[in-house]
Amino acid sequence: PSHDTPIKLYFDIEKHYTITNITKDTFEEEVERCQHFFTDFMLNHLKIYNSNLVRNDIVASSSSMYDYTSYSEKEKKFIPNNVKLSFHFICTSIKAYKVDQKLLCEQLNLILETKYSDKHPLIDTSVYDKNSKMRLLNQSKDNEIRPLVILHGHYEHFVIPTIVTGK
Repeated sequence: PSHDTPIKLYFDIEKHYTITNITKDTFEEEVERCQHFFTDFMLNHLKIYNSNLVRNDIVASSSSMYDYTSYSEKEKKFIPNNVKLSFHFICTSIKAYKVDQKLLCEQLNLILETKYSDKHPLIDTSVYDKNSKMRLLNQSKDNEIRPLVILHGHYEHFVIPTIVTGK
């Protein structure tokens, strides 16, 4: 979408772990806990934009993965034993400009940093930059095998409409 076109509110949530500080069972519980936490968090904090906001207005997808291998461009090698929580939340009933979404997420990160002690913000704000890429369902990032799958919602909630003009 164009940088100056309002789009559905979109949140990219990420949390990294080391394989030594979380088990596979605990990780799966954490995925479910985080999905519910962020859905409730967004419901509580987005009511100022839409007082009729309900749980079904917020859809979720995830590419969370326990023990995957990624490629480091910086180190020019494959890195094993990665553990990452990764969610995409979309609020289907609220639209905003990317620049406003970025500001909102920066404010939400300030609220969230009191709940989590991590050196990285939980909401990735780089996705609101002008030339950022948008990952589609069932796709993985380059050099990773972590496909984005639906947790809550339907396929049509995640489709990005495109209007092609000109010849």
